[in-house]
Amino acid sequence: MEFPLLLVQQHVGAGEGDGLNAQRQRRRLLPPVHGAGAVLKGYAHETAMASYAARHGQPWPGVLDRVPPEFAGFLAEPAFSLNDTTFCLWRRRTDAVWSIGPIDFPNAPDPDGSADLLIMFDGNPLTYKTWAEEYYEPGYDEDEDDDQVDELIPHELPLAAITKVYAHTPLTQELVAELNPTLSLVDLADDIKEIGYPSPITQ
Repeated sequence: MEFPLLLVQQHVGAGEGDGLNAQRQRRRLLPPVHGAGAVLKGYAHETAMASYAARHGQPWPGVLDRVPPEFAGFLAEPAFSLNDTTFCLWRRRTDAVWSIGPIDFPNAPDPDGSADLLIMFDGNPLTYKTWAEEYYEPGYDEDEDDDQVDELIPHELPLAAITKVYAHTPLTQELVAELNPTLSLVDLADDIKEIGYPSPITQ
């Protein structure tokens, strides 16, 4: 799974009780994985594995097993309910691939919901464009106290600009304006430096 972390939200609520949480450890490293690595957990409430968690008060066996100690803080994060977990995957900075626990999946279509919730991470810029335009539709309100939320991402995103980000093209003011004319390169300076994304501001 290759994807630009510049475009990933730390928490994505998919609606109707579904959700996706992500964390990257804070050590500078080039994309796609940063710091000690990255970890994702998700919950798809209509799946067979969600039904199990609701009945037993804990995730399906194996989902959270063998998560590396580097990500212990993520599992202990109070804002994330571990019972509301149908899948978890991680990739340390030394890993060549993403990993999951030793899971005997139930016989059901997309039993943990990961195929649906992670569809925007298939490495195809068009997939992300379609997902983002639907997720951040007009009237989207992630935080009632944030009057600027409707301006975070315009309704129609330029595919050419997204493709540049997927290719890790250095982020310039012109590219930022293509993606979101309400932001400047300076506005993104802290995020750019944190993830080590190539940009004149980090040179």
